[in-house]
Amino acid sequence: MDILKANDYDLADEDAAGFSPHLSELSRPVIKRVRALKKLQLESLQVETQFYQKVYELEKQFQPQFDAVNAKRRAIVAGEHEPTDEEADTPLLHGVTQETLEKIEQEAPVEGGEPSKGIPSFWYNVLNSVTHTADMIKECDQPILQYLIDITSESHENTPGFTLSFHFAKNPYFTDSVLQKHYQLQIGLSEEDPFDYDGPTVVKSKSFGINWNTGKDVTTKIIKTKKKKGPSAGKFVTKTVKNESFFNFFENVEQALDDDLEKEEEEKIRDDFETGQIIRDQVVSRAVLFFTDVEDDNDGIHDDSDLSDGGGHETVRLGGAGGETIRINFLFCMEKIEQATPVEGGEPSKGIPWFWYTVLKNVTHTADKIKECDQPILQYLIRITSESHENTPGFTLSFHFAKNPYFTDSVLQKHYQLQIGLSDKNPFDYDGPTVVKSKGCEINWNAGKDVTTKTVKNESFFNFFENVEQALDDDLKKEEEEKIRDDFETGQIIRDQ
Repeated sequence: MDILKANDYDLADEDAAGFSPHLSELSRPVIKRVRALKKLQLESLQVETQFYQKVYELEKQFQPQFDAVNAKRRAIVAGEHEPTDEEADTPLLHGVTQETLEKIEQEAPVEGGEPSKGIPSFWYNVLNSVTHTADMIKECDQPILQYLIDITSESHENTPGFTLSFHFAKNPYFTDSVLQKHYQLQIGLSEEDPFDYDGPTVVKSKSFGINWNTGKDVTTKIIKTKKKKGPSAGKFVTKTVKNESFFNFFENVEQALDDDLEKEEEEKIRDDFETGQIIRDQVVSRAVLFFTDVEDDNDGIHDDSDLSDGGGHETVRLGGAGGETIRINFLFCMEKIEQATPVEGGEPSKGIPWFWYTVLKNVTHTADKIKECDQPILQYLIRITSESHENTPGFTLSFHFAKNPYFTDSVLQKHYQLQIGLSDKNPFDYDGPTVVKSKGCEINWNAGKDVTTKTVKNESFFNFFENVEQALDDDLKKEEEEKIRDDFETGQIIRDQ
């Protein structure tokens, strides 16, 4: 039944919100149970905010250590320190042969005349190697960015946030030695939509402008236009307009999201917030990797700006065609759903039927793995838990099943091993803890009920539990490597989301 239409609501109406179709099939007692789960979800999110508050405190605690390392980087880039052979005993590139490295060294041009100092154009090349910031750099910015000698990030002491500082050598363009931008973070839940929480997020930014030397401001340009009306019609006049430039990033404004913003202005502010986070989290911490062009700047960056419309709407990612996003205004939807939902007859239901099947089906990554043969089995899934290992980094996923006609196990488990330290093979590829090994379990299928096999292997969600140990290896074929990486990603998605 189409509930909105049944209640004379037009789906195209801005006040009406879409919702997941299976909600219309829930009886009122089940809806009450789902509401109880929503309240529990709030409790879980509150714990998550406490976790991120601790993470922020840790960032401040470790800030001096990062600053000490980055100060050495600045000294080398700016030519204030010439590294010794011992300080420079790391290969220029990883993942290439020794022969290639030697060839690069041999073919490097010999400096003539006055010896160079530092690493010329280091930060310009770094910013130009990051897709997001490269798009901001225009031709007029290039000569100015040659004077950029350092970018630093500092966490605020009293209120959550950070300041980005761009340090410049003396130059003919502006008198400032440092250009700064402040970002305010929100670590707690949003009162407007607490279920949209995905960790700390930028909610406000402020910059302070640039003291340009006369005639050097690249953020504006003078254009000639012909007057169309009045006594001066037909005559050319000049006016100053805004020019596209990287340095608009430092425009003297305070920005925050607001319900009254035009869509274009909102997108501009969200883009500014994302830029600040990318510079802090990737550019400052991974600069040399972008300079040598071995860092994939798209990894780990995702734009969630389309997942919330700022109007108190909860966002749910659904699988299916294209994994489309459906926005849900629960205050509106649940009222309409309850008006049209069936009343239970006969024996009252218990719990929330098909809960975990629906959850897995609404996550694109796991939905792709569920086949028709899996559906009747997954209705017996009553709980999924994740437990961190005590002695070695890793976690175990446990899928708890009610008694069923398919297998005798009450719990199916999969173990994942994490590597928290650097890789010996390529330490510069580090991006935090990563799964390096997984191991499934044997399922004790009842006779004739094994959906993972026909006469040959069959596609099934339950292949996830195949009793094999998997780890990445240099000798793997590409198809096998992709399969293992997909398994590692599946485990992390189930644990984290």
